[in-house]
Amino acid sequence: RMAGAALEVMSIARLVAFKDSKLIYARPDLSVRFKPGKRLFWAGTGWLDAYSPEVRDYLIDLALEWKNFGVDEIQLDYIRFPKGRTSTWGVWLHQAKDKRKRDVLIASFLDRLDRALKLPLSVDIYGLTTLVDGDPRTLGQTIEKMARHVEAISPMMYANGMTTYFKNRKVTERVY
Repeated sequence: RMAGAALEVMSIARLVAFKDSKLIYARPDLSVRFKPGKRLFWAGTGWLDAYSPEVRDYLIDLALEWKNFGVDEIQLDYIRFPKGRTSTWGVWLHQAKDKRKRDVLIASFLDRLDRALKLPLSVDIYGLTTLVDGDPRTLGQTIEKMARHVEAISPMMYANGMTTYFKNRKVTERVY
């Protein structure tokens, strides 16, 4: 920018969506469980049941609260289901009432949030999502479906989690 020109600063609020280590204890009925469904699901942290309408309403309310604080954009992180094999051990208690595929559920949530907020939205996505078509890892992240409702998509490309893409499964110093 030119010297003396006023700088424009945007405030962007990060909202962690379905990964949660607090609400799951206050409201275990909104959490993902381990099979057969009694113990709280834990994959590094707790997870909220994305199939629960109450969970999605809660996240929209949080985003609206950020909007009322005057932020210019909402950036959603962990806008997905848990990754990896542990995800197959989870029980989504509210899934029986909502048979949508995970990526359709996430995209429709983004649509509702976008219409409710009327603010720019951005999402962080699991990095490997950019290398595949559709949602083969069942994270709920299909770029084409999410892109309709957001202004920016940021792939989280953590090389240490992508060792199969490197020769001899070794991540080099040059990756970063």
